[in-house]
Amino acid sequence: MAMSQPQNKARAVSAATVALVIALEGVSLVPYRDVGGVWTIGAGSTGPDVTATTPAWTPEQVTRRTSQDLQRFQDGVLKCLASEPTEGQLTTFTSLAYNVGLGAPGKADGFCYLKSGRMSTIVTRYNSGDKLGACLAIFQWVKVKGKYVQGLHNRREKEYQACIS
Repeated sequence: MAMSQPQNKARAVSAATVALVIALEGVSLVPYRDVGGVWTIGAGSTGPDVTATTPAWTPEQVTRRTSQDLQRFQDGVLKCLASEPTEGQLTTFTSLAYNVGLGAPGKADGFCYLKSGRMSTIVTRYNSGDKLGACLAIFQWVKVKGKYVQGLHNRREKEYQACIS
């Protein structure tokens, strides 16, 4: 069950967040299937407009779309947090949410909510005041379809460093 949260002030996605996500995701100017089999382009952009026949993007399109996509995830992250995060925490949590989703009760696990309807461990720890524990909990997200992925662990290590900075 969702707890009532104070609304954090909305803010534009920082250039540091965009740069981190682009560095972590890597860039492909042409569509490809990611490790989960989802059609992807740019720096991890997906959606109904990304298919095998999506025309190649320019680097400027990648940056613009990544920033737009991240804004939606950052807004979702801020709605789940009971207090204003540091810039490093917000960058980390937005990057993680972009990678794993925000989650939805009854539908999917993600940064905010689990399929069970509970808040994620990251959000639960953060909202209880355990900020370091919240940063450490990102290491729970290192699997795809139940299989450990070293590349995700490497990504979480970089996100963790941003989180504690």
